[in-house]
Amino acid sequence: TYQSSVKVDGFHAVQVDVLRKQLEPVLRDEPVRAVKLGQVGSGENARLLASLLPEVPIVVDTPLQSSSGASLFAGDLDADYAPLLK
Repeated sequence: TYQSSVKVDGFHAVQVDVLRKQLEPVLRDEPVRAVKLGQVGSGENARLLASLLPEVPIVVDTPLQSSSGASLFAGDLDADYAPLLK
């Protein structure tokens, strides 16, 4: 996020290809029993996580809006986030 002590001016989500490159080695290493998510940032990232973790229990602890009201998610919450809430 880009922010001051009173408001969020914006955020930059990690690129989906970078997220994939971070996750795939871990998923090959050993079985993943559960995942806790922080800021996902984008619909693309949410869809990737859902596709890579279809059978893994996911704890969603994602800020979607700052306390000053700024959005912290670029995407369609209903379409992109729903697969994570299984």
